[in-house]
Amino acid sequence: MLQSVFCQVVAHARSCDPRFSDVFIHSTADDCEATVLRADHYYERIHLPERFGAETWEASARAHLKLTEAWQRYEEQGDVDFSLAYEGTLIRVSMARAYGGIRIVMRQRADDLPSLENIALPIDVRPWLERPAGLILVVGATGSGKSTTLAAMIEHVNCSRSGHFVTIEDPIEFLFKPKRCLFTQRSVGADVNTFARGVRAALRQAPQFLLIGEIRDTDTLEAALQVAETGILVFATLHATNAERAVERIEALAGERRELVLNQLASTLIGVIAQVLIPSVRSERTLACEVMTNTNGISAAIRNGKLIDIRHQMRNPVEPGQHVRLSLTLASLVRSGVITELTARSAAYDSTELDSARERRELPQRVLFSDGVNKNV
Repeated sequence: MLQSVFCQVVAHARSCDPRFSDVFIHSTADDCEATVLRADHYYERIHLPERFGAETWEASARAHLKLTEAWQRYEEQGDVDFSLAYEGTLIRVSMARAYGGIRIVMRQRADDLPSLENIALPIDVRPWLERPAGLILVVGATGSGKSTTLAAMIEHVNCSRSGHFVTIEDPIEFLFKPKRCLFTQRSVGADVNTFARGVRAALRQAPQFLLIGEIRDTDTLEAALQVAETGILVFATLHATNAERAVERIEALAGERRELVLNQLASTLIGVIAQVLIPSVRSERTLACEVMTNTNGISAAIRNGKLIDIRHQMRNPVEPGQHVRLSLTLASLVRSGVITELTARSAAYDSTELDSARERRELPQRVLFSDGVNKNV
């Protein structure tokens, strides 16, 4: 019954545009309106055969959220996220109470998984993915493409290494098909109560790889570091604007255990990708990011909690390809004509550093892969 409500709407949206991006539902007590965001970025109202009221949507969502605690959080907080599958495609659902009714957004995920070649990071992070254990962080604001970058790295591991990959997400963003890896994908709310509980449970499932959808509290942070120390390669996201702020955010979450947590982070961290999606001159969104590899100098700065030393290390790498500041990526995008100078300035967190980067002759413009393929940033 659950999927008959959500999936009927998805079916009607696909009749409008099979490649639609989102469906927006505005439901009142006894009526609802549905609008589709098409692949060409136009909005179109669609007619539903039945006018599903708010109670119908809530009953369907409640049936999907098998954990009683998840529905209790919705009743207390007024919003919930989850995922469902429709004809093999992942549909991400966000439902919230608003203006006495229900507002729902259903996002259709593309069947094709992103690749590292397509997202084209400013340095080659594939050596990170060959490490037996440690922590890889992808940070940025909501909507900055963190899930896409993680999916590309996970799919690379899936094609190049063997092992059990456990993901704890809220909600599930991409469905992975086993190639060389086995996958166990769990959704917070539908399958497990919290990220921290899911991470600790994963230790009993003999994983070689673990994805944590978001480190948002102290319990999850401590669990992530513990897992990384036990010989598992861990991927996780964090809300932070750049690599320095990621360390600062972890330091704040650590609280009274600051010294221990920073020591754990210094020894387990592999690298940080901090990213933002910005408008290009072609009215599309393009990726701009900075990358920090955990070198000996970075590790010492983290252990000592000295953010200014992290900044210095990133500006003055010992070897090429260790770090790329956001300002360098933005300057490269301006020089190549992908974005305007105004866009670069609005995205930069250090305008002085951006001006200095634009004066440099050599800028990070591509990733050179060992198979001879060059990709522009």
